[in-house]
Amino acid sequence: MILEIVYFLALGLIGLALLFPGIPRLGALLAAGCALPVGLSATALVQLLLAIVNFKLNAILIWALLAVEIAAAGAWLATTKPKAITAVWKPALILAAAIGLVAIVQATQHAAVLSFDSYDYLVIASNLYRADTALGSDAISGFLNNYAPLLWLAHAPARLFGQEFLALLHPLVFVSLLLTTCGLVETCTRDARVSRLIRIPAIAAPAIVLMTTPQILHHAVYVMPNLLTGLMFTAAIGFLWIAGTQPDSRRLIIPAAICLAAVTLARQEGGLMSAILLVMFSTTDKVNWLAKMALAGFVAAVSTVWYVTLISVTGPAADQAILTPIGAMLQIGCLWVAAAIAGASSIPSLNRSILLAAMSMPLILAFGHVAYFVIKPAHAIESMGVFAVNALWAPALWGIWWGVALPAGGLTL
Repeated sequence: MILEIVYFLALGLIGLALLFPGIPRLGALLAAGCALPVGLSATALVQLLLAIVNFKLNAILIWALLAVEIAAAGAWLATTKPKAITAVWKPALILAAAIGLVAIVQATQHAAVLSFDSYDYLVIASNLYRADTALGSDAISGFLNNYAPLLWLAHAPARLFGQEFLALLHPLVFVSLLLTTCGLVETCTRDARVSRLIRIPAIAAPAIVLMTTPQILHHAVYVMPNLLTGLMFTAAIGFLWIAGTQPDSRRLIIPAAICLAAVTLARQEGGLMSAILLVMFSTTDKVNWLAKMALAGFVAAVSTVWYVTLISVTGPAADQAILTPIGAMLQIGCLWVAAAIAGASSIPSLNRSILLAAMSMPLILAFGHVAYFVIKPAHAIESMGVFAVNALWAPALWGIWWGVALPAGGLTL
């Protein structure tokens, strides 16, 4: 586990370096929560690029990659003012303490949950570092339509440590989500005139909800991409919200782009999730259209490279496949439409229409489901039924919070 601890400390340092210019705006709590997802996403994107070009990954390469990233981070920090560097220490200490605490818990409890799908993710992760396999080989390509790459990229280094999977990954994702959600509340209330009697419980509230929700606690040790996707998406939302509302925060668009690209690789519908957020961000007038278009263009380009690679190595997908070539092309189209909308925000006369499109997104998504009822009615009806069961008839999954959410939402409005 020592090597694994070093590995995650390295990922955290890389994440903090990428966040560095915006850490004063983020605050120590939010920066500590977002450091790991940013570092993990950046390293996963590099691994995926190397895998796509058939550059074989091995132990020497992954440690060299981390060393280069850390050296670049150190060089970047060395060029800054000493006073500015002090902003890194608080989130670094929080993150190091979190990694140490999780390592102690995992060393004593050995907490992990694996399902059938978990083992398939781990098979791909293990095969990625084998000398005789590549993305186009049967050992990997047969899985790609059903298993998005971020999770198996994240677990792939476990093979280098002599392990089947990274025991610290999912508990650290859970802790990072706690820090990120609490940090978002802390950041948004920092400049507000709110008494400490209200502010402190408000900052702690997200952690209380997450730690008392059985389904979330299950995913804290479950080898699946659900909580990881949520962490990446939440971090991206935080970066874009701060970049779009606070001055001198536009550099946070870089880690936002990295996290949103990771969302497109985290689940097979990740491209649609990112496209929605990109359209919403296009409505801000605090960021110029070039920055917004660069953000959307980067996410769309990463997704296009992956989806095109996926289609080329898997060919026509089976009927039961989660992601078919048509589904991949649909997401590519949505992401480039989002990039076009970001570019169109440079035309003042179109801004009202872009705002209307963003506000109409829930209706657009609802009507979009009509197509699924037409194409696969049985599948669509079954999915809606499962959703209803999970939401309403399985209270053990969500504890009291699903019942609290509706009245709390009404009070918030």
